Amino acid sequence: MWGDNKWDPTKATALAKEFEAEQQRKHQEKLAKNKADREAKRRAAKIKPPEEYPWMKDKQGD
Repeated sequence: MWGDNKWDPTKATALAKEFEAEQQRKHQEKLAKNKADREAKRRAAKIKPPEEYPWMKDKQGD
């Protein structure tokens, strides 16, 4: 691979930019997934029926 090839700074810069763009994309996907997971957990917590909240039993007149 390294035989007669000379160092090409433009190619190296392009590869570095491509690598950086890939890392940025992966990071954004990870952040989006984490945000979606948090939203799902929040929605699931809001859907709980009142009997799952023990501190509310006395307020319901049970």
